[in-house]
Amino acid sequence: MSVLFTILIWLFVHLFVLGLGVGTGLLLRLVLPMDTGQAVLIGVVTSAVSIYFFTRVMNGGEDADDFDDDDYDEDDDDEPA
Repeated sequence: MSVLFTILIWLFVHLFVLGLGVGTGLLLRLVLPMDTGQAVLIGVVTSAVSIYFFTRVMNGGEDADDFDDDDYDEDDDDEPA
């Protein structure tokens, strides 16, 4: 059940980003003389990158898999007991 819930959340987020990008692209097409496909592509990429950087700023720029190098010493196993 939790896998289905995760997939639904992922789907809603991606549909939101796609809808935001298409809307931005259509507005961009009204302002600049370009093809609709190019405008939508620019809108989708811009929306995805801005959401990515916004979440990075909100997390303080920290990655989830960062760890302190001082806590890890690869020579611990080599010492005789």
